[in-house]
Amino acid sequence: FFSGLNKAFDLRQKAQVRELFLVYLPYWRVQAFVAGYRFGQMKSGDSTKPHEEEIMADMLWKDAATDVSEFGVHRVDVGKNKLEPYDEERLRAEGMVFEPSESQTEALAEAGLYFETKARGQGRSMQKVYFEQYHILRPELALIYYPLWVGRYEYKGRNYQVIVDGAKGEVLYGKAPGNIFYRAAALVTGMALGNCMLVNGGVIGLQLLAFMDSDDGVFLACLPPILGLILIGLAYSTFRYGEEVEYIDPAARKAVEDDGPFYTGIGKLDKVIKKVTN
Repeated sequence: FFSGLNKAFDLRQKAQVRELFLVYLPYWRVQAFVAGYRFGQMKSGDSTKPHEEEIMADMLWKDAATDVSEFGVHRVDVGKNKLEPYDEERLRAEGMVFEPSESQTEALAEAGLYFETKARGQGRSMQKVYFEQYHILRPELALIYYPLWVGRYEYKGRNYQVIVDGAKGEVLYGKAPGNIFYRAAALVTGMALGNCMLVNGGVIGLQLLAFMDSDDGVFLACLPPILGLILIGLAYSTFRYGEEVEYIDPAARKAVEDDGPFYTGIGKLDKVIKKVTN
């Protein structure tokens, strides 16, 4: 974890581990069969046509059952065949055990919202949806206590934290001091390339636009300047916020951050709770 161009070049030599301890964090795991139906209109050439589809799939949702903002690990990867019966006395003898702060009802409601969102995204894109209905069938709820190593180290008077998977030994979350030379190089290179694409690309795009009358020509003309602005923004962001590097394993992020929008609302929650419990 101490290696990498974006981190302080002498981090491996000067970092001093001050504390290392084991924690068991609670995580919800919900597996269910999702059956759904959608009816609407989808584009077909220059017109639209009616379209209907059914969705039937096994789905899995995992999320922390307590506040994990201090640890940054919202999900853990564990299969049923690797689980052992919960032994509170043994776990407390090995490390710190955190109790869940989220109820089973809240977990099932959030899982139901996630399943509906994922099912909605599995179907084909429609211009209009006239009717849709999803059912969460046979939900299996489990509470899993997962081991994580918490390592705290010091670098030039500043303290940082790293979270390591207790079963696989992989870093799931961590912070480290940034590399000032990497930040400067990223700023200079990004600004140079971005401005080149913004100016020269814009000129070339306008020249192409003179010979093309379609919407594709407008898109091609605007593409280089847009890419240039994006590159400039990324370069500035790397320099501005690169003083401290934050690493998050993609598999440890909250499920809704990776798999689509999260639909909220009291009425929607009540509807999902009734659907799952029934």
